[in-house]
Amino acid sequence: MRMFKLLLLALPLLLFVACSDDDDGVVDPPVDNTDTEKPTVNIIKPTPDQEVSGDELFVEVQATDNHKVVKVELYLSNSPFVAKTLTAEPWTTTLDISSMEAGVHAVSVKAFDSTGNESNRSTVSFVKVEQGNFRFAFQAGSEFVYDRWDLDSDNNPVESSRHMYVSVIEQGDGSSLGGMTDWYRMISTDNVTGRSDTLIVRTDDQHNILVYGLANSLVTRFLRPLVESGTLPTMPQLPVPEWTYLAWVNDQNGDALEPGGTWDVTSGDGIEIPFGLVSATISMGAEYAAKGELITVDGSDIYTWRTRIMITIDLFGETQIPVDIWFSDQPSGQIQLQQESAEINVQITTLPVDGDLQTLVSWN
Repeated sequence: MRMFKLLLLALPLLLFVACSDDDDGVVDPPVDNTDTEKPTVNIIKPTPDQEVSGDELFVEVQATDNHKVVKVELYLSNSPFVAKTLTAEPWTTTLDISSMEAGVHAVSVKAFDSTGNESNRSTVSFVKVEQGNFRFAFQAGSEFVYDRWDLDSDNNPVESSRHMYVSVIEQGDGSSLGGMTDWYRMISTDNVTGRSDTLIVRTDDQHNILVYGLANSLVTRFLRPLVESGTLPTMPQLPVPEWTYLAWVNDQNGDALEPGGTWDVTSGDGIEIPFGLVSATISMGAEYAAKGELITVDGSDIYTWRTRIMITIDLFGETQIPVDIWFSDQPSGQIQLQQESAEINVQITTLPVDGDLQTLVSWN
């Protein structure tokens, strides 16, 4: 009887010790050895054949299972060794690709569930490019679709003005323009006004971008609303167009330049525009503003090179209007454009210049 009483007294202590192996006192359920369903895994980023600049590769993975995904393993190229292991959501990370040469590589992933099953391997190829090595090439038939907004006086998009803007690249007919026969037409159409603008474009031997009559085109763009409103009776006579650089980012050997270079878009003292008894002078300069800026379009990360064109209007004082244009060589096209809003002083009144924002939505 005494022994029985001792066991009863010791029972609570034994129960406490038995439970203390698990911090929360809950015993894990037994492993489901009947589960044979594999997890599924997909790579969201990088996208197939995405160009990657720099020393890091951002990877985003989607992994699902009928029980629970407990681990995701990542591999680079054909290496059998795990580059990184993730054990919790979100399934995102960066991988060091600094030792990889420029060219095509691959990233692979596998997922593991809580019952020991592993997924099939999912693989996506990507292209490592040398950062700042701009290789732009116009392609006949390319089409770029943009969202376009008016900007208010603080350069914020006016949401109610949002509409579609489409640019299509057509190859030239081979005739000589400014001494060049290899050129393209970039025809851009606004689906609200129905108006189409055409620029003549090409690349030089170092893959920089040139435009034929860029100054004339920009001046026409600014003066058109003044003609339509009656402020100007007719469109003034513009000078003979010439080839000028729109993106000058490589040197004469095709090697990448660093941002900071400048060049003239207008020749001489600029373009003189009559305003009744007075005249305005419009001059333009450009600057290689930045490289390596990242813009995400339709799920793809696009590295860009940015040019800033500064338009100076001298009429009873100077007004400067910046126009920033972001370019990419993958896809080879304009990715974004922003022209800031401004007001031009004309004696006792001002002429508003509406800002403009164009952001790429899709391309083919």
